[in-house]
Amino acid sequence: MTTINEKFYLERGEMNYQLREYIEKIADSISERGFQNIFFVGSGGSIEMLRSFADYFKKLSNIPVYTDTSAEFAVAQYKQLTKDSLVILVSKTGDAEEAVQAARYCQERGITTVGFVGVKDSTIYNIVSHKIFIDEDISAFRYIQVYFLAFRLLYNLGHFEDYPRFSNELKKLPKALLETAKQFDSVAKIYAEQHYQDPFQLWIGSGANIGEISRYSACVAEELFRIKTQAMHSAEFFHGCFEIVDEHTPVVLIKGEDESRGIDKRVEKFLEKYSGNSLIIDTKDFPLEGISPDFRKYFAPAVISILLGDRLRINMAEKTGLSYNTRKYYRVVSY
Repeated sequence: MTTINEKFYLERGEMNYQLREYIEKIADSISERGFQNIFFVGSGGSIEMLRSFADYFKKLSNIPVYTDTSAEFAVAQYKQLTKDSLVILVSKTGDAEEAVQAARYCQERGITTVGFVGVKDSTIYNIVSHKIFIDEDISAFRYIQVYFLAFRLLYNLGHFEDYPRFSNELKKLPKALLETAKQFDSVAKIYAEQHYQDPFQLWIGSGANIGEISRYSACVAEELFRIKTQAMHSAEFFHGCFEIVDEHTPVVLIKGEDESRGIDKRVEKFLEKYSGNSLIIDTKDFPLEGISPDFRKYFAPAVISILLGDRLRINMAEKTGLSYNTRKYYRVVSY
């Protein structure tokens, strides 16, 4: 069913916000111990989600940050990874082989880890130095916990003095995302009706938003609905894939609100002239009541998650009959 359960959204939002004090204490203890760099680690949609936080650290601080897939991280033997590193992992299931291997790698070397895990008492949940339960019922809400940790760390480092105001506004984010979901639902329904049988889709975006766009492209459109896709950064659009734009190729551009917005606009102008089958989604079109204008760019990935990972996914599932329970290979066959 595509119906939005408002009560459920708000209850889950409050539950997530209640983790604030617990997460802030974790951030404070890590800051007191100190760290020289940060590795954001995950697989699939998890690492794509974390890319936005690496982007924030690069723009707001002088702390070296790295993003890596769990499998590569566990075998690469990076020289930058030491006991003075901080490793932040996200794992939906808590038992994915690659993520477990990455967590054990850190545990064996005494490297501080924070694990955002969707299943309590799972393998990763019990391995990491600090464990935080993430909400998988509404995946966009998992951003709330990571916002608390990442921006509290930035605050403690002296790079984000607005944290008190920022963290208070996180209480309003679930309601803002609920209203965003309601506003977009009709668009999601129409898109699903028109595109659920597409042989191919092109997804484009930039800045802190590219991870969430890639997450939908790979982990939803391909993995759930078996639609061949390509996720492309707006800056790279004119270095290859713009040549496949025509009257028929389905293209979706997500316009963000950070420093890369101008790059998105360049793509938009091209699509307006040459594409006959494109959809432009602008995060600025969603009011986000209660959220300060200067914080909107940080919350844009969560907005995209509620648009694509929630409303579009649910409407596509209704049209295709496919879902998390109908995959051909993932956790079905041995690989």
